[in-house]
Amino acid sequence: MNRRLVGVLLVVLLSGGLACEDTPAEPTSSEPETPTSVTEAFSSTVLKGSATSRSFVTTESGMITIVLTSLSQDTALVGLALGLSDEVTGVCTRTYAIVTQLYSARALSATADKGRYCVVVYDVGDFTGSVTFTVSVTHF
Repeated sequence: MNRRLVGVLLVVLLSGGLACEDTPAEPTSSEPETPTSVTEAFSSTVLKGSATSRSFVTTESGMITIVLTSLSQDTALVGLALGLSDEVTGVCTRTYAIVTQLYSARALSATADKGRYCVVVYDVGDFTGSVTFTVSVTHF
């Protein structure tokens, strides 16, 4: 009987000893990744008295900045707008807008959540005909 008791105690001690040897894993600290900005260029034509829009998708919350980088009627005033783009209908609902000129270096910037947005370039009454343009859109 003593052998049996010693055997049981030995098993219990070894089991407990093995359990005590486990060391908890050290917590890993992961720093949040800094989102990388994306710059897209959109080029098209706007007819006198009309507007043209292009949609884009942001994958992170952050700043959206729109800059007019070329305009074939370079002294004309032009409207730039940022809006929400409906994925189903394609309709762009303008949210923010500015009037600028090519060489004014004025940008339209707004903080936004991730989602589907659009940029609108439109005639504010200064175009003499159809005008080609390029805008740069930087977002996350």
